[in-house]
Formats: sequence, structure tokens, C-alpha cells
Amino acid sequence: MSQSVKKFDDISEFDEAFSKWSAIVNDSFYALEDVARDIREKIVKLENSFDNIEELNERLDKVNLIYRKYGKTYDEITDYKNRLMERKSEILSRDVIKAKYEDELNLVEMKLEVKSKKLSEIRKRTSSVLMDKIKKELLDLNMTNVCLEVQFSEISYCSTGKDQVDFLVSFNKSESPKPIAKVASGGEVSRFMLALKAVIAATDDIGTLIFDEIDTGVSGISAQKIGTKLKDISYYRQVICITHLPQIASFASAHFVVEKEQKADETSTKITELGRNERISEIAKMMSGMAVTGNTLLTAEDLLVKNSENK
Repeated sequence: MSQSVKKFDDISEFDEAFSKWSAIVNDSFYALEDVARDIREKIVKLENSFDNIEELNERLDKVNLIYRKYGKTYDEITDYKNRLMERKSEILSRDVIKAKYEDELNLVEMKLEVKSKKLSEIRKRTSSVLMDKIKKELLDLNMTNVCLEVQFSEISYCSTGKDQVDFLVSFNKSESPKPIAKVASGGEVSRFMLALKAVIAATDDIGTLIFDEIDTGVSGISAQKIGTKLKDISYYRQVICITHLPQIASFASAHFVVEKEQKADETSTKITELGRNERISEIAKMMSGMAVTGNTLLTAEDLLVKNSENK
């Protein structure tokens, strides 16, 4: 291009067209020079940019690691960062926060102490009244030699205060009261619970009470009294009672017979709800065994009418 510019300059005086072409070639020459200069500068910049390629790759690796650990989007990562900053601020000011919480805790403990003492005083006053009522109920259940105590011990705060309450009982005159679970038979525990529930049936929040073999060691008048108390409780709660005594069974509003069935090598339990005639028949069986007579059926029907159907 440089040589063309020179030759056009040499001949441009012979023809005006050469002069015109000379100007065009000359302009092109300078334009190409500008392009060449720009390209050289660009090459230099690109060559310099390769100097920090390793640094850029490291940064890219860090960015990808952040996305994998802290969120799939920029907003998620930013939220995570903000939470960390808040946590950092809490840690740096932990002494102030700790002092604040300690003050709040002390205030709560003071209130708990006042309320727990008041609750304990109420419990201790009420316990003697409760024991007297339970003793009366146990006397009605033909348990005449019962000694009852309520033992209070202090424990850590819980949802019901700081009292550990234990019922101590003795069913014989010669024995000192002990925790009921250690001295009572299954029937005695059931009758004790029956007496307790008879006292508090209208105020507790238990929906269903189950009494298993509450008739152990009981017959006659005592059984009749147990049945009466079960019926009284059933006005407030559902009562399920497993019994072998007709006096107790006759108070129920519904009866189910539980039988075991043996088939090959398998034993299964069958539960059947009874109709009225079946109820009379089962009560009669309780009274006289399998040899049920007409008089036994009449007696069973009278017992059912008296204790259940007329209630």
C-alpha cells in the first residue's frame, strides 16, 4: 500500500483520474494503519490478560463451591450471608444477650417459686381432705383396714410445679404405708383407683377408664357396692370393666363376651357384643355355671333390670 501511494503520487500529474485514485489509496493506507495499530494493541491486552487466568479460574471454583454449599440462586446465597452476619453480631454481643436472658430467667424463677409454693400449700391442704374421701369410698368397698398417706418431696420445676407426690398405702394394720405399687395386689390397686375415680370423676379429664379384674377377692355386698360405684363413674366417663361377678356385670349398659378359639395350631381371641337375651344368659352363667335353669335366668333378668335398665 505504501508503494502504491508513492507511484500514484508520481503519475497523478499526468491524469486527473490518477490523482483521484491516489487520494483513495492514500486514505485506505491510513485507515489500514489505524486497524493494524488497534489489532496490535488488542493483542497486547489479550497477552496481558492471560497473566491472571489462573486467578480467574480459582475465583470461578470458589463461586461454584459457594453455589453448591449455600444456595442454588444468588438470592438464596445472599439470604444465607445475611443470616450469618446476624449470627456473628449475636456472638460478638453474647455477653450483653446472656446478661439479658439471665435477668429474664431470674424473674421467671422468682415467679415460679411464688406460684409453686402456693400450689404446694394448696395440695397439702387438699390432700388430707382427699384422703378422707378416698377412705370413705374404700370403706364402702369393704376395705376396712386401709391406712393412707400422701408424701410430698421437692423436685426440679416442671409443668405441674415442684412437688413429687406419692400415695402411700397399707391394707393391713400391722404394715406401715408404702407406695401403692409395692404393696397392693391387682385387685386392690383397681379398687383403690375406683375409690379415687369415684371422688374425682366429675373433675378429671380422662375419657375412658379400664378396670381389669376389679372383683378379685370380692363377693356379695362388696361386689354390689363396686358395681354401684362403677355405674356412678360412668355418668362422667366411659367405663370398661373386665369382671367375672354377675353383681358387677349387671350394672353395665353393654356387654361383650371374650372367648378364645383354637384352630389347628393357631389361637385367636373373639369378642362378641351381646343382645338383651344373651346378656341375661351370660349373667346367669356367672351365677350358676353352665347349668342354667329357668329360675337362674329370672334372677339374672331381675338383676339386670334392677342395676342397669332402671338406672
